[in-house]
Amino acid sequence: MQRYRLTNGMRVVIQPDRRIPLVAIHLCYLAGARHEPRERCGLAHLCEHFTSVSPEGGSQQVYAQWIEKAGGLANGSTLHDQTSYSASLPSEQLRLGLWAERRRITDPLSKFTLSALEVQRKIVLQERCERVDNRPYGRSFELLQSSLYPSGHPYSRPPAGLPEGIRSADTTDVETYYLNYYTPDNAVLALAGDVSPDEAIREVERYFGDIPAGGKKKRPDGASQTFKHLPAKSERREVVKDHVPFARTHLSYRAPGYKMEGWHAASLYVRSLGVGRSSPLWRKLVKERKVAQGVQAHMVSMREASTVAFVATAAPKVECQKLEDALIEAVDELVVEGVPQAVVRRAQKKALTDHYSVMENLNGRAEMLATMTAYFDDPTLLRDEANRYSDIEPDDLMKVGRNLCEAAGRVVLSMVPHGERV
Repeated sequence: MQRYRLTNGMRVVIQPDRRIPLVAIHLCYLAGARHEPRERCGLAHLCEHFTSVSPEGGSQQVYAQWIEKAGGLANGSTLHDQTSYSASLPSEQLRLGLWAERRRITDPLSKFTLSALEVQRKIVLQERCERVDNRPYGRSFELLQSSLYPSGHPYSRPPAGLPEGIRSADTTDVETYYLNYYTPDNAVLALAGDVSPDEAIREVERYFGDIPAGGKKKRPDGASQTFKHLPAKSERREVVKDHVPFARTHLSYRAPGYKMEGWHAASLYVRSLGVGRSSPLWRKLVKERKVAQGVQAHMVSMREASTVAFVATAAPKVECQKLEDALIEAVDELVVEGVPQAVVRRAQKKALTDHYSVMENLNGRAEMLATMTAYFDDPTLLRDEANRYSDIEPDDLMKVGRNLCEAAGRVVLSMVPHGERV
């Protein structure tokens, strides 16, 4: 692995892997939902879409189509803390991928018009309808976030955006956001695959070296300003009626941010309790008490905090209150009982399987290298994942459970079908 910093501040990570003739390109900007004005929730997502359209000749051809014509695949994503663009290409097409990303960082405003913005606004609103509003249980994550984090905290808002914020953003909002955050000194470029480090550095210099840095622009970093001022913990409960077939209850807590101290233990605890059909929560709620037809456990990680959710979907004819009581009772029991050693060992193996599966995939590896560089300026931290998980013992997880699953800090969200009595 080689690391390099251009004179304009762009950080570059290159990890050669000559086994197959492919290269993955991942360009990460520290520009996400946390950086947008509160009243413009969705601005970061709008900017991601807008910067995917080529201004050349006024055409609407997107960069992804250029990559696909060369035999590759491309995608973009907006999160709370970052916006990223990825491409997987035959290795002889490395220059095409770098050229496309150069265009993205230098050209979007050259033919920017209100009509171009309106096209992307409609697409972003349609995406929200498909993935959130018109999808059963699709609103659950943003409802949890808005309850777990105080009003005004950037993590309380969804990266996909809210309809009112998407509709109200104008060309000045997009231009300002783009000029502030889409700069080399606010970006990390990761390359993984069939590349020569020396040649790759020359090409990166060629395509990005002459782009001016953003300078000492003031980039608001909302979460770091407000996260220290979270209110005193108190349990919050919400019941939402929606177009869903069965009641579903989410028991949610705050956990440490991505790869921060305590993150690995919290992640392992979540896996131990609720991942898979052999998990303790599945056994208690599905097999023994028969109040649920399915149980899941999630840990969605942002840079400075993670959202943990234990989720149970009601069995037929089981009402919401019964399901909610059973889920809370089962989690509280497991906090007291602890996690059996065999369950912990299985969760450790599954965590490492998932980690190495991501790292074996070139796109996943490039994304991880870019993210670790962007957050911690140290991609080598990924080498220690096996020890970070294997060093955790069942007694350690008991302490994690007591701290993580405090009743006073939890959010209980239930989504129930229209017409069900609550």
